[in-house]
Amino acid sequence: MKQTISISKPTLSEKNMNLTSRIANWTPIVRLAALYSALLEEPVSPICTLRILNAQLALFALCLTANAGIVVTTICLTWFALSIYACKKDYATGH
Repeated sequence: MKQTISISKPTLSEKNMNLTSRIANWTPIVRLAALYSALLEEPVSPICTLRILNAQLALFALCLTANAGIVVTTICLTWFALSIYACKKDYATGH
C-alpha cells in the first residue's frame, strides 16, 4: 500500500507575514512599543511601533540630506510623506 504525503510550500505573502510577526515580537520592539504606549497614553502595537520607527528614520534622513541636492532631498521627502501616511492609515484603522 502506497502512502503519499503532500507538503505545501508557503507562499511569498506567508513568508513575509512570518518575517513581520517575528520582527514585531522581537523583544526590543515590544519594549519600545511599551515606551510609546506610556508616552502616548494609549496602546501601541509592535506593528505600529515599526511604522513610527520608519517615520523617525525618514525624518532623520531628510534632515541629514537637506543640503545634499534636490534629487536626494526629494527622495527622502517622499519617503517621509509615505511613512507618515502609513502611520496615519494604521492609526485610523485602530492600530
